[in-house]
Amino acid sequence: MTTRSTSRSRRNSCTRPVASRIGLSDVVDLLDFAAKWEPYGGAPTVDIFVTFGLTADLYRSRLARALTSTAANGLEPDQRQRLLDYTHRPSSRRYETKAS
Repeated sequence: MTTRSTSRSRRNSCTRPVASRIGLSDVVDLLDFAAKWEPYGGAPTVDIFVTFGLTADLYRSRLARALTSTAANGLEPDQRQRLLDYTHRPSSRRYETKAS
């Protein structure tokens, strides 16, 4: 019975708007951060991790959802589109190590 309610809870959390899942203030912080770094092609992965504790791929995923929320209505349409395009580009691995 616990398993059933847990899976139902997870399923419901996936259908709720992003602002209610991660908090509206978090969505606003994410959008502000993305808008600040947009003119430079996006934030460096280290800054994403230090600021949000997220990998670049997870950051892009959350940003894409945030950009479709009502919290993003304050962005200029062109900037919103550029940020959406950014979320669909493959992330660049800036700190790759060489194989021996």
